[in-house]
Amino acid sequence: MKKTALSLISKIAHVRKVGARALRSIIEALMLEHMFHAPSSKKKRFLIRRSDVQAYINEHVSQELQDKIKNLSLST
Repeated sequence: MKKTALSLISKIAHVRKVGARALRSIIEALMLEHMFHAPSSKKKRFLIRRSDVQAYINEHVSQELQDKIKNLSLST
């Protein structure tokens, strides 16, 4: 996982004010497609990038929380 992706995931969790279980569900959602295809794939590794996390945000996070994440990203 890229550090920038991990940083963005932590911002999602912070804005949502969630704990470890919800953080785990965010990471599982990001990995779901990779886990599904892993048994039939010859790849031994995959990488979660910031763009993957941004796609998750666009699909699963309300616009209000997206704005808060954006503001938090701009302030750090």
